[in-house]
Amino acid sequence: MAQDISQVEDHSIVNELERRLHEKTASIREMEQMTRRLLNLNEQIRHTETIKSEFISLIKNEFKTPITELLEASESIVDHGDMERITSTGQMLHRQLIYIDFHMKNIFAAAELEARESQNALARVGLAGIVDDVKNVLQYVISDKDLQIAIHSELANDQLITDAEKLFLIMMNLISNACEYSFQGSTIHIRAWDTPEEISIAVEDSGEGIPEEQMERIFQKFYQYDTGKTRMQKGLGLGLNVARGLAQLLGGTISCSSAQGESSTVFTLSLPRQDDQNVSDTSDGANDFMFESF
Repeated sequence: MAQDISQVEDHSIVNELERRLHEKTASIREMEQMTRRLLNLNEQIRHTETIKSEFISLIKNEFKTPITELLEASESIVDHGDMERITSTGQMLHRQLIYIDFHMKNIFAAAELEARESQNALARVGLAGIVDDVKNVLQYVISDKDLQIAIHSELANDQLITDAEKLFLIMMNLISNACEYSFQGSTIHIRAWDTPEEISIAVEDSGEGIPEEQMERIFQKFYQYDTGKTRMQKGLGLGLNVARGLAQLLGGTISCSSAQGESSTVFTLSLPRQDDQNVSDTSDGANDFMFESF
């Protein structure tokens, strides 16, 4: 009988040891998972700090020159008020203010996308009007590079149902990007067509193309692909990231197709068709909100 009791006790001890070992193993796994989560969180914090540092540096570099020029120009008007100087200075002021306004719109849009605060306001939007307003804002770079912009639209009444303000900023970024990377004296083509399910708008530049390994990177926040051959000035690296984010808010996508050396890159915006039964507003362009906060 004593031997049986000993065997029972030994068996119980073994079970208890196995139980404790199992608990310790589970605790170790839990600690490993927690450690991995902490390491990932730490990496995200470091990444956020890096982005913050890059963003502050970009803001400083991009806005320092135009703001300095605006201050010097305004001082010049005050000190030398002749009409020729006023006209020349006024044109420069206009150019720099448009540049600042464009970048501020992207900054505000990026912040709203990050905070998930933006809502869609659907209206019947005239594509030609949107493109005309974009051309007006980009008139200086278009003139400097002697560019042409051609529209080929197959849309009924040249209209689509979407958020006019978001479409304007998407097209602003895509056309601005095309202007920056197109060769001097070339033509940028904008094509629009529809299917029963979606509406597509393609912006094709006349540049030197983008290598395949850069295709997704160009949509990353603050990333800028710079060949050094066609681009006249740097930016914040927010444009394509903001454009894709706004397209996604509208239920759509932006894709890119290109091959380095083929002298063109095409960005295609695809948006789902919207029911027009409950849409009463019509927008022919972006003049109403071009200089308002996004």
